[in-house]
Formats: sequence, structure tokens, C-alpha cells
Amino acid sequence: MQTTAEEIYHEAAACDARALRQAEGMSSADLLFVRAELFDDACEVTLPGIRADHPGWSDDECLNELRRLMKLAA
Repeated sequence: MQTTAEEIYHEAAACDARALRQAEGMSSADLLFVRAELFDDACEVTLPGIRADHPGWSDDECLNELRRLMKLAA
């Protein structure tokens, strides 16, 4: 049996609701730590994509592109 898009949407919404309930009980310090982890995770996912899009770029060039993208998102 294949999962439908609607089932995926509802499960994702339920996960979001659980995460919000969990965050409501966290201290400011814990929330800051979680946000920092999420930021690090996003960088770990984005940087390989930049490297794949620009295979000739050095590590410094890839990091500069990541920084540029972060500025655009801010």
C-alpha cells in the first residue's frame, strides 16, 4: 500500500504539533541550543549541494556562497 500525499501532509502536521508542544516546555537556553542545532543541520545539508553545483570551487568559495545564501535568507 502506498502512502498518499494527504496522509503525508497530516503526519507532517502532527509532527509539527508535537514539536510545538515540546518547545513550549523548554527553557530559553534549551530553545537556543535547539535552534543552533537546526542551523548547523541546515548548513550540513546546504554545503554539499553547493559543492555539487560548483565542483570546481574551493572550500572557501563554497563557504562564501553559503554565507551569501544566509544573507539572502535573513
